[in-house]
Amino acid sequence: MRQLKMVPVLLLLMVAIGCVRTVAPQQPQGEAWWLDGLWPHEKSDLPQSDKAVFGRLDNGLRYIIMQNEKPEDRVTVQLNVQAGSLMERDDELGLAHFLEHMAFNGSTNFAPGELIPFFQENGLAFGRDANAHTSLLETVYKLNLSAEEANVEKGLLVMRDVADGLSILPEEVEKERGVILSEKAARDSKQYRAARRLTAQVYEGTRFVNDTIGSEEIIRTATAETIRGFYDAWYRPELMVLVVVGSVDPADVESDIKKLFGDLAAHGERRVLEPWGDVQREGVHGFYDNYDADFTVVRIGAMKPRRWADDSLDLQRRMALGAMANSIVSKRLQRLKAAGNAPFLNAFVREVDSMYLFPTADMIARTEAANWRETFAVLQDELRRTMKYGFLPEEVDEVRAELLRSYERRARFESQIANDDVASVMIGCFNGNRVYQSWQQTYDMYKTFFAGATAEELHRVFLDMWDSGNRMLFITGDAVIEGDAGEELRRLWKEGMQRPVAPLQSAAALDYPYVDEPAVPGEAASSVTRPVPGSDLVLHEVVFRNGLVLRMLPTPFMKDHSSLSLHVGGGSDALDDEEYVVAQFAVDADKRSGFGRLTAEEAGRLFRSTGYGASYNLGSESLQISGRGETADMRGILQAMWTQFRDPHIEEKDRQEKLRELAIADAARDKDVSSAAGTAGRRLFFGDSVRINPLTAQQGAGISLLQMRDALKKLYAGGGGVLNIVGDFDPEEARRLVAAYFGAPEVQWQPAAAPVHAFVPRFPAPDSRTEHVVVDAALNQAELRVGYLRRLQDPADRKTLAARRLLASVVRDRLRTEVREELGASYSPGLFYWADDVNGYGMYMVRIGTQPDKLDMLVSVVDDVMRDVAAGGVTAEEMERQRLPMLSGWEENRRENGLYIFALDAEARRPFPYFVWDIEYIKALRALTAEDLNREARAAFTEDSRAVLTVTESGTAPQASAE
Repeated sequence: MRQLKMVPVLLLLMVAIGCVRTVAPQQPQGEAWWLDGLWPHEKSDLPQSDKAVFGRLDNGLRYIIMQNEKPEDRVTVQLNVQAGSLMERDDELGLAHFLEHMAFNGSTNFAPGELIPFFQENGLAFGRDANAHTSLLETVYKLNLSAEEANVEKGLLVMRDVADGLSILPEEVEKERGVILSEKAARDSKQYRAARRLTAQVYEGTRFVNDTIGSEEIIRTATAETIRGFYDAWYRPELMVLVVVGSVDPADVESDIKKLFGDLAAHGERRVLEPWGDVQREGVHGFYDNYDADFTVVRIGAMKPRRWADDSLDLQRRMALGAMANSIVSKRLQRLKAAGNAPFLNAFVREVDSMYLFPTADMIARTEAANWRETFAVLQDELRRTMKYGFLPEEVDEVRAELLRSYERRARFESQIANDDVASVMIGCFNGNRVYQSWQQTYDMYKTFFAGATAEELHRVFLDMWDSGNRMLFITGDAVIEGDAGEELRRLWKEGMQRPVAPLQSAAALDYPYVDEPAVPGEAASSVTRPVPGSDLVLHEVVFRNGLVLRMLPTPFMKDHSSLSLHVGGGSDALDDEEYVVAQFAVDADKRSGFGRLTAEEAGRLFRSTGYGASYNLGSESLQISGRGETADMRGILQAMWTQFRDPHIEEKDRQEKLRELAIADAARDKDVSSAAGTAGRRLFFGDSVRINPLTAQQGAGISLLQMRDALKKLYAGGGGVLNIVGDFDPEEARRLVAAYFGAPEVQWQPAAAPVHAFVPRFPAPDSRTEHVVVDAALNQAELRVGYLRRLQDPADRKTLAARRLLASVVRDRLRTEVREELGASYSPGLFYWADDVNGYGMYMVRIGTQPDKLDMLVSVVDDVMRDVAAGGVTAEEMERQRLPMLSGWEENRRENGLYIFALDAEARRPFPYFVWDIEYIKALRALTAEDLNREARAAFTEDSRAVLTVTESGTAPQASAE
């Protein structure tokens, strides 16, 4: 589904680029306004992007091409078909999505079964680099390719086949039918069903009640002819937008598009759309749905009838002010929670186009069942307070500064937005009738809106959002309302309208920074540099006189950005089990409460206005305090990390909030197949231990605030300080900044505690390697997990590690072909190899979600596939197809600094040369042969190393699991 759907408006503003989905005065243009085949900027007073090439062929196909270098030497090609499930007739529900699946099952230039191997041969991983989605309004096909001209041409050829060359063969329809039914089953959950029930109530009488994945009956009976009927009617050049973003020459790509798509023509007549229907409500409406949920959602909304408008300067200004207003009200709710006075767990305010079309204002909170009435009252009172009194000037000033900073940064770092993200936002703009602009254009426009905004204007816009003539009151989840729930909600609303509400008082100024910097900066005791193997990078290592080790790795990949991580103490491996539980509970509670004495709300305020912030985590080998952001903000980031280090503050309200969170998680655990498989899988394949099982509310309830504070003091006094910095920065300047904080003589870094309590996983004993778990649920789901113990005896043997990971990819592809494409028994079968460098524990793990009636078959299929592979079944051709995506993934991770951050962090506590190992690994991966993999398979996939977990719902135990 579209990435911009269903997020708080403040976040929406921060992620959208050059367009804003919005509500607007009604200008009806028929059911499907975008079917005019025009660019949004052709109907607007706003200019289109000054960084992209827009074009239209004589047949009506539109294209947009933009040069972008994130990542380097890569290109995204996406075909946006402006037709989705809303175009389906009543006897076609699900065909738009079914057709999307058929795009990978045979076409003019790719016979059935050839396209995915073609992707793999060109370094693409199916799912990561080749994917598609269907929604109400659109079907989008996506490829991420290397930028060689031949590859781009092949990518365009694939999209040309999607446009008019799909084979849609009857035998392929039969194969894919099972995949789609498996996908439908995998989506199923209590929450999904509840969402469908709510949609059916709110949009009753319209086509918006239909689910994109479709009717099971129609999926089961769809034929090649019925699918082709939808294809011929709606896959038309005038309803298509081709998007190309990446390391390309726009002129060359434009020439290729004209050659490949110039003769594209529709295969049939375009249908007349069936009416979609509308929703027009007056008065107060209650919606209640009680089900076995883990929490309750309280929502107060105002929904307007369907409407649409062409983009304009006025419309964009209206949305900018609306976002400011909603951000302020969300902040008020967050402050209430941060003060420990909120009955809810979290809450926010938003304005969205619900179902893409219905302008909707919402106040939404998540809470425990017992607190739903109090939460409802708080939301109603805050809505009434805002509508009556509006906003304080200082609130407007605060959100103005935050949004200006956000937009300015987006404009400044526009070149660092990934190709596929750029393409997705382009498509969101085109399908939402919004002009696509560059971030600089958007910033230039929005800074004027923000700068001129007043509290009075924001108040008027907020009132307009809620001027719908209705109030929609939703209580969904585990709350129990006796009697007529709708009448009860209307009664509460009426009573609440009589409660007095007072004007909001000004918020206290942010008390930061409150921890003093060291009076004297530290001095270096030694300093060395060493080259990073396989690159032009140089690692700088400084040891300060106070014992701190500073390691700095400047890279050219993330321009003007840096990542910092401080490692303190010996982590959980230095704690016994009882100490571990207390320490983990304390850290988790502290993480939820901001950093230092700042609450989470205050920490968020600081980050949005300055970019300063710190996060922290208890790892097995150290406590880690981290920060990342613009290099220009490094002093402020270090100051935030220093604040957390010197004052890891925690209050009783933080303890209580964590207990509430754990209680909700406890209630959800093992209630469905996926959760139960996680719990049982940890126990079966790793051994039962508090260190791998989630903390529970029962454990937390026995831990006092004093114990938590003592645990934090011990963790932060753990010694062994290592501070890593990776990114685009000046080492000398970074060294000077670190010397002023963690390198200062007032901190003395003693050696870290030894990892004497390190957890070592245990594989089950031979007589305990089969387990079946039954869950009390009725979602038609089951899961199979098969583990093959395969220890990594020598962590330095990166060739063996590479062989096992490559073999896992080959076998995963075999399972995809057999289980998904041939049998349709699972939507997404998986297999991976994992190993611990320290203790050598490792295994191959198969994970397959399916339906109960297919579980027996899948146990046998997995065994058959493993036997075939162990018998020497790996070919050079399939090995090569898996090797290329692994190499491209490694390169992408390197350019994102991920490899270097991992290596430095791992070396903080482990005596292993990860930089050397990384190069050895990639060299070994390139050099592996089919015989290497076959030799590994023969040793790995044996009955002696195999353990099986099956999880089903009540009354569906498989026979095979008991063998």
